[in-house]
Amino acid sequence: MRRFFLALAPLALVLHASAAFAAAPTQAPHPPAPAPAAATPPPNAGARLDTGVYTVEGQNLTWNQRTGEFTIPKDVKFTQPGTDVTGDQAAGNSLQKKVTITGHVVLHNSKPVSSVGITTHAASAEPQTLTTDKLAIDGPAKIYTADGNVKFTQGTKTVTAAHGQLNQTSHLLELSGNVHIDDASSGQSMIAENVTYDTANETVTATGKPFQIRAPVQSEAPAPATAAPSPKKKKR
Repeated sequence: MRRFFLALAPLALVLHASAAFAAAPTQAPHPPAPAPAAATPPPNAGARLDTGVYTVEGQNLTWNQRTGEFTIPKDVKFTQPGTDVTGDQAAGNSLQKKVTITGHVVLHNSKPVSSVGITTHAASAEPQTLTTDKLAIDGPAKIYTADGNVKFTQGTKTVTAAHGQLNQTSHLLELSGNVHIDDASSGQSMIAENVTYDTANETVTATGKPFQIRAPVQSEAPAPATAAPSPKKKKR
């Protein structure tokens, strides 16, 4: 079971790393002041919002500095040192520190596991990738939710599920919907309907339909063949 703990821990950390996009204070590049409405950018013009902590890029950014609401209808990219997220579109609120990215969401995290805020016994410098249909980040609540075709990979480990949610306050990572955990290096795998992983004490709880844990069985090496005795010579 220890290997399953190590497979789940980096997934929690990748979801946690996305918190920086929502948790960082967002400041307007210039103090808000009454000004004439800006001209609508050309259809193919790119937009860039640099807060000094993270950068948001996309096609045709709409951002209300008074309410904090923003939308990016196309080619979304969030970047900060060590982490980037891309998706088809995004909507959120910079004052509420919430954002939802939808459509072909891909999150890459190249930071070592031990540097993103949660300490584990198996800190790894291997990059991690999370793909999903939708990623919602609630900064104040410290809840990060991935919905639809969730897939996490790191090295030889792969975790797939229909839904995943990390609650950083309760230290619980909850996966649901045909959860598969595979470690190609060890040949071990786990299948369950629901899996809850406590990132604080590294405890896995599987519920729902009967779960399966598979591990390769090492067969004993065959004993070396003994040489056949030489036939005795007949006496004349």
